[in-house]
Amino acid sequence: MVAAALPSLSIAGYDVVVEAEGITAVTVSGDRNTVRSETEIDSVAVTGHDNTVAAANGIGEIDDAGERNTIG
Repeated sequence: MVAAALPSLSIAGYDVVVEAEGITAVTVSGDRNTVRSETEIDSVAVTGHDNTVAAANGIGEIDDAGERNTIG
């Protein structure tokens, strides 16, 4: 199931998977999480490790302070 558009999303846990139509801002501080947007993501801030953040139409601002994250 894909969630409707989200104004913001914060994940502070582990092994979470979120799929949404569009997300304005994403913050991830846990590890091994996956966030996918069917459209775009305006901004991403990641301090955790081994996370994946993807958007079909791209990501605006990226702040990646973690390790081994895949963002794009």
